[in-house]
Amino acid sequence: FSDKWLAQVSYTLSFLRGNIAGLYRSETGQLDPNANSDFDLKSLTVNRYGSLPGDNTHEVKVYAARDFPFNEFFDGPNYMQLNLGLGYRGTSGGPTSFLGSHPIYGTSEVQILPRGTGDRLPFVHRIDGHIQYDLKLSKEAALSVYMDIFNIFNFQEVTATDEDYALGDPVAPIVDGKPIKNKTTGKLEPDPSQLKHPDGTPFDVATEKNPNFGKPSQYQSPRTFRFGAKISF
Repeated sequence: FSDKWLAQVSYTLSFLRGNIAGLYRSETGQLDPNANSDFDLKSLTVNRYGSLPGDNTHEVKVYAARDFPFNEFFDGPNYMQLNLGLGYRGTSGGPTSFLGSHPIYGTSEVQILPRGTGDRLPFVHRIDGHIQYDLKLSKEAALSVYMDIFNIFNFQEVTATDEDYALGDPVAPIVDGKPIKNKTTGKLEPDPSQLKHPDGTPFDVATEKNPNFGKPSQYQSPRTFRFGAKISF
């Protein structure tokens, strides 16, 4: 823009769906490129298709900055100036799933319901700031000293929850099942009447459900500062 202003605004609508998250399996932290457990057994492929980690449907970015020149040097550009910038980024929450134990591969390997059908994580907001002082040393060189502040207001929104619904004995996936709302918590959960163990015995929600299911396991990064200096020539 004119008068030394700069601004940019963008909105992104995106979808990320499939039956494999990629070379890294975020549910278990398994980093075995092209050799993770997603397709090792036929029993592991049930309910694998759905919203993948990183499926943040809405994203808004707003950036604005301005140069404040102090005075002139030679006949060229302003040799001293202050640059101030502010940025906002808002991202809708990602999907969550219902995980259970597999009789061979253990915890977090069974998708009890189709992937990504759990409650969505909350919208995450972040505001960052930038301040920079520029000093022109000569016609070809300039010194810049700056400070970046990330997450100025120290927002601490939840970015991940415990997705293990059943940690103990193995459970059988509910093929193409749909979650129901828990009347007590208001959260989505598998239908207890349909959830069973591989041998057909019923799953006891009162004693076998993971007590930490759905509770926060990760928050957005806290306020941080970055200081730097550089010489351009």
